Amino acid sequence: MKTLHNEVCLNVREKISLELLNAYESLVAIHTTATSLVHTNSISEASQITLNNAVELSESCGGVLLMPRENRLEVLASIHGSSEVELYALKKASVDTSKPRYETGIKEAVSDCKGRFMRNTLSIPLMIGLCKEGLLFLFSTGKKRYTGIDVKLVSVLASQGVLAIKNLIHMNELQSKNQTLLDALDQLTAAQEKLVRTERLSAIGQMANMIVHDIKNPMGGLLGYAQLIHTTADDLSVDELKEYSGVIIKEMRRLSCLTDEIMGFSNGMDRKLDLREMKPRDLVNTAWPLIESELSSHDMRAVHGNEDIGTSVMADSDRMERVFLNLAVNARQAMKAGGSLTVDLRERNDWVEFAFRDSGEGIPEEIRKKIFEPFMTRKKGCSLGLGLPMARWITEAHGGGLFITETGAAGTEMVVRLPRAIDLDNEETA
Repeated sequence: MKTLHNEVCLNVREKISLELLNAYESLVAIHTTATSLVHTNSISEASQITLNNAVELSESCGGVLLMPRENRLEVLASIHGSSEVELYALKKASVDTSKPRYETGIKEAVSDCKGRFMRNTLSIPLMIGLCKEGLLFLFSTGKKRYTGIDVKLVSVLASQGVLAIKNLIHMNELQSKNQTLLDALDQLTAAQEKLVRTERLSAIGQMANMIVHDIKNPMGGLLGYAQLIHTTADDLSVDELKEYSGVIIKEMRRLSCLTDEIMGFSNGMDRKLDLREMKPRDLVNTAWPLIESELSSHDMRAVHGNEDIGTSVMADSDRMERVFLNLAVNARQAMKAGGSLTVDLRERNDWVEFAFRDSGEGIPEEIRKKIFEPFMTRKKGCSLGLGLPMARWITEAHGGGLFITETGAAGTEMVVRLPRAIDLDNEETA
């Protein structure tokens, strides 16, 4: 009796040990599946890993994994799944609920790819939350019958698989959309570059047209008077020769002026600044003889508005001379005989301002908005409209700017703003 009892206890222990061993092996299989899924970047590979481990864990003969792609169910992985098995699984996927189902003793003559007939099936819906994302379909052709343990184990494994597969599907979709955006960006960049090239060509064409237009008039005058002298030289008096040659000299100077303006604009854009510390009044004085000459030749005058100020600026005197002379030329063109240009110096926070105020007629609103654009000019003759754009570029290269602060019937004030030089001695003392 005691021996029988011992045998029964031994059988129970063996049975429990076997069940624990099976449970351990099942957990190991699930853990292995999860690890494999983490390290794959392929949807088909993740699908096949999930199905392989489900078939092995449930001791099935084969199976099919179905998930929607582009709004219809597709077979993502198959083991011994013939077209008949896949059709059977698709039918189950269309009618099955969100709960697992297993069937035994199937009478339908559905054979796998080895010609074996299905006898038992297990359908595990692939769920993410409450949403059904597909179906894991397993089948057995022999005596294997599915149990609740099979359902639980395969369900755990399937939940890991569907998450990995769904994430990979989303990742592929995002990569595809990202590539589409990159392609669109490339197309936009190419279109933008083409547009920029077109605009540059258009600007070059416009510039060339304006230069040719402004040069053509003096060239026509030169040609006309040169031909006149050439054909009638013997019949011309000394006074007539002087008159005609004077016109030629005037037109040549006009051409030279236009050429200087083009070259000045080009050099102003390309050369580096030669900065040195200067007092504001000294900086103005470098250009003052040219300013006075420009105005006095047209019965106008230039006036120093105030005394020097205490601070200094870092400036390229040659470049700033060009800026001040351009402002004087614009003031002269805006004024009538007897007009005056006053140059004031001001300190404003960290800036030094050079204010050029003329007594001219002011600048119309429609012109004011475009006055710093290249080739914008209201004056005929020796001007291509490059003076003010060049002047603004030079002041901005100094870290400052050029602005219209006032304009009207009483005249216009244009201000050159330059940053104050840093006082190193004061900085060290502080």
